Amino acid sequence: MVGKYFHKGHATANGIAISGTGVSMFVLSPLSQFLIDEYRWNGALLIFAGITLNGCVCGALLRPLHLEGAGKVEEAETENEEATDSSKTCEAVVLLCRRVVEMFDVTLLKSRQFLVYSLSFFGLMLGYSMSFPHLVSHAQGLGVEKTQAAFLLSILGIVETVARPVNGWLSDRLPVRKLYYYMVGCVGLGICNVAIPHSRTYAALVACMVFYGISSGIFYPLIAVLAKKYSGVSRIGGGLGWAFVFKGVAFLLGPPIAGWLYDATGNYDMSFYAAATFIFASVAVLLLLVPKKGKSWALESGRPAADVPHDECDGVVGLQAIQLSFDTVTTVGQNNPVFEREM
Repeated sequence: MVGKYFHKGHATANGIAISGTGVSMFVLSPLSQFLIDEYRWNGALLIFAGITLNGCVCGALLRPLHLEGAGKVEEAETENEEATDSSKTCEAVVLLCRRVVEMFDVTLLKSRQFLVYSLSFFGLMLGYSMSFPHLVSHAQGLGVEKTQAAFLLSILGIVETVARPVNGWLSDRLPVRKLYYYMVGCVGLGICNVAIPHSRTYAALVACMVFYGISSGIFYPLIAVLAKKYSGVSRIGGGLGWAFVFKGVAFLLGPPIAGWLYDATGNYDMSFYAAATFIFASVAVLLLLVPKKGKSWALESGRPAADVPHDECDGVVGLQAIQLSFDTVTTVGQNNPVFEREM
C-alpha cells in the first residue's frame, strides 16, 4: 500500500510506517514478563492474539489504489444482473485465487535483478534471525541480570523507532543511490555482530545495541523500496510477497542454526560470527546489482528520464522515459542526439 501511494518520498513514508516495530520492541519485553507473571504463558498468548487482531481493523481502513497499466482491468459489471448466489460465490473464489497468484508472481523469479536482490535479502535475514533472538541469553551468560538483559531489547527498540523514519527521510534527500545506502546499513549490522562477542561489559553491550539499532534503521526502510525498484511499481505486491517468503524461510532456519552452534561450542560467540558471515555475504551478492561505470548516478544526477537506461527505471518512471524518448525522436528526427544514440 505504501509503495503504491508514494513514489517520491517512498523511503520516508516506509520508515514512518515501520517505526512501530521499534515501539513494540520497547514495550514487548517488560509487557511479556508482566503478562506471564500475572496470567501464565497461555493467558499471555491470548492477550497478544487479541492485540494482533486489531491489525485487521487497521487493514480494513486502507483503501486500495488501482494504478493504470497494473495488469488486466477487472470487469466491474456482470452480464447477468440476476446472478445466483452460487455464481457470485464462484466469482469470489476465482477473484481470491487470482489475487493469490498475483501476490506470488512466479515470473518475477525470472528477473535477474529481482532474484539477486531476493537471495541477498535471504542472507541478510538469516544473519539477522540468528543474532537477534539470542541477545538476552548471551548477556545473561556474561553475568548480566535478567531485567538488565531484557532491557537491552528495549534500548534497541528505542533506537530503531527513531532511526527508521530518520534514515528513510535521509535516503530520499541525500544524493546517494538507495542501494548503496542499504548496503551501508547491512555492513554496519555485520560489524555489530562481530563486536558483540567481544563486548564483555553491560556498557559495551548497550553501545552495540545502539549501533545495531542505527544499522537496522538504515536498511529496513529500504527493503520495500528496493523490492519495488527491482519488481516494478505495478508488481510491487508480488515483489514484496516473494521478499517476505524469503524472509520467512530465513527466520525459520536462523534460530535453529544458532542454537545448534551454541550446543556445539557452549557459547553464542560462533552464532554471532556466523550471522555476520551471512550478512557480509548478502552484501557481496548485492555487488552484482551495482550499475556499470557511468551509470551509478543516473537516477540522482538530474538527467532527463529519456537519458536514463530503461533497466534502471521502474513502473511509472520507466513508462514516462519510454514515452519521452518516443515523442522526442518522432518530432525532432535524426538531429536529436537521443535518436542518434539509439541508432
